[in-house]
Amino acid sequence: MAWYRCKEYQLLCLLFQKLTEDITRITHTHPHALQGAVLQSCAVHLALNTDKLDTDMFVDNLIEKMKVVEESIQPEKKMATRQSSQGDRFVS
Repeated sequence: MAWYRCKEYQLLCLLFQKLTEDITRITHTHPHALQGAVLQSCAVHLALNTDKLDTDMFVDNLIEKMKVVEESIQPEKKMATRQSSQGDRFVS
């Protein structure tokens, strides 16, 4: 079994993901911004914890991780609309 598939590592990744999302939400609200922040943190983590970087495996691991992240951070299906005080409609 690869080290990145062990339960302890996966739990640690979930904690890092939650921390990254919480930090990113301070300045970003769009789901794609949250996903991008998680992708970047995963890439840095993998790069720093790999002795010999196999680029194909590196990218494959990021793709696999992001599939789970993208399911957990979904963009809104509809954009919210609201009325201004003058009655003009705009998208937020």
